[in-house]
Parts: sequence; structure tokens; C-alpha cells
Amino acid sequence: EPRLLRVQITSLAGPVLGTLLFLVLLRAAGLRAALLLFFGTPLWFYSRTIFSEPLRTLFVLLALRFIFVEKTAAAVAAGAALAGAILTRLDTVGLLPVFLFAFPRGEGRARRAAAFSIPVLAGLALFALYNLVRYGSIAKTGYTYGSPALAAIPAGLWAYLFSPGGGLL
Repeated sequence: EPRLLRVQITSLAGPVLGTLLFLVLLRAAGLRAALLLFFGTPLWFYSRTIFSEPLRTLFVLLALRFIFVEKTAAAVAAGAALAGAILTRLDTVGLLPVFLFAFPRGEGRARRAAAFSIPVLAGLALFALYNLVRYGSIAKTGYTYGSPALAAIPAGLWAYLFSPGGGLL
């Protein structure tokens, strides 16, 4: 079932990508930091659940790492990292203008912005293709709009503020 595969990939992707990031960027100090992070925190326990925020944060930080390097290859890497963040959580697409604005001023800025945009557009196209195959439309994302929990807010506030047994007022 695709959902089970997604759980396994998500639970492995965070620790593996985090370890690789530490090893690549910080070498020996990174290994010590990764070991401390994984064995000194409850990260292993929480890696079993489908928390997409840590993986998205990893991709966004990786994109930030490369966005300020004034090379075209770094711009492509930043775009690929942001595409990974968008594929992890669609609402990350709101960061795209921030990243495009963050490019350092100077010669070749337009070229680096174009190189950055290619992987991002490829990621969005992959996301649209996935939605088309899974839901029959590129506009359906699987996210539900409106939450039953939001409907319970007025009743919860009433109970916490005015209920006879435990209300504040």
C-alpha cells in the first residue's frame, strides 16, 4: 500500500538526510553532532510518525545554505533542496518569492535565479503529475480544507471560560 511506503520513507529520510548533511558539511564534528542528536534526543522515537516538518526544515535549511553561494551549481542545489521541501509539504511554495529575493545582487543574478527555478519547476511538475495519477486532477492535493477541530473552538472556549465546574469566569 502506498501509505505504508510513505511512512517508511519518511521515517528513514529525516535521520539519513540529517546524518548526510552533517557529514558532508561539517565532517568529523558533524558525525559527533549527528550521534549526539540521534542518541541524546527522542528523535528516534518520533521518526516513526509522519512528521513532515523536520524533513521540510532540513530541505529549507539546505536551500538557504546554497542560496548565498554565487555559483550556478549552488543555485541548482538550492532549487533542488527547495523542490524537496515543496514535495514534502506543499505550503512551502510560499517561500519561493523569499528565496528569489534572497539571491545576492551582482553579476549573473538572473542566471542563478533561472538555474534555481528549474529544479523547483520540475518538483512542482512532479507534484502535479502525482496528483493527476493519484486523485485524477492536478488541483486535488489530498489536503482537506477546513478542520473539524476549528469548529470545536467556540464550544471549547465556552467550556473553559464559562462552564460551572471549571470555567474561569
